[in-house]
Amino acid sequence: ETNVVTQKLITNTESDLQLSYAKQRRTKSSALLHKELDARSNKAVRQYLFKVNEAIAILYARHVLATLLADWPSDTPIREEDLELSGASHMAYILDMLMQLEERPMWEK
Repeated sequence: ETNVVTQKLITNTESDLQLSYAKQRRTKSSALLHKELDARSNKAVRQYLFKVNEAIAILYARHVLATLLADWPSDTPIREEDLELSGASHMAYILDMLMQLEERPMWEK
């Protein structure tokens, strides 16, 4: 009769308990993360993150443009119209800027 009572009292298996503990840890972790984000979610922080993301996007775009120009076919001239530039001075500015940002081996191509 003791076994019957024990079986009725303990209905959860070890794996059920492990899943329950894992869920509790995730819930607590999520609550702590939300609390931390709420504490830091002021306007200045969002503006700073926006500026950081914008700067990273600009650097990535410059790197992509440098890679495109480095792999440009040698038998085809680079024209201002192809890059939608406003003139020869704009082309010179872009090339000068990219040469300062990118590593030398890319420009030796």
